[in-house]
Amino acid sequence: GLATVAALVVYVRQRRPDRDAVAAAVEEALMSAGVIILITAAGGAFGAMLREAGVGDVLAALAGGGAGGFALLLLAFGTASLLKIAQGSSTVAMITTVGLVGAAALDKAVASAAVQEQLQQNIRAYELNTKNGRNSSMPQTIVKDRVMFGPPPSAAALESILKQTLGLK
Repeated sequence: GLATVAALVVYVRQRRPDRDAVAAAVEEALMSAGVIILITAAGGAFGAMLREAGVGDVLAALAGGGAGGFALLLLAFGTASLLKIAQGSSTVAMITTVGLVGAAALDKAVASAAVQEQLQQNIRAYELNTKNGRNSSMPQTIVKDRVMFGPPPSAAALESILKQTLGLK
């Protein structure tokens, strides 16, 4: 609201457009925003409808009731993917999935020890990569706690690293 009015005031003061130009610009912006608001609202309504129909309870039962961590994240990912395939909108799929699975349940999943450990490993790998001056791109290969930057020099070198790291013979 207030930011929109401020933007319009600055636009009119700086560009000095006539009334028709301002009306055209506002109309175009409202048409774009209207579609986004409509899609978002449709996703929320669809999620609420599915939740009221008991679909969320069925999904929780499929996940094992008290599922947490990766199981719940996989459930949410699978649900969002199926919704995206079924109706085509990523925005609606995400909003509907949060409505079905529940934001509190997803917070619980992300807070699980296994997910937190994996996130910490990913952060450490990224920090190590940044320190090695690789333009902050992610490493090519991570095996256990060993990070290999870029492609291995040869297949034999990769095989040797894997055998050593994984304790293979």
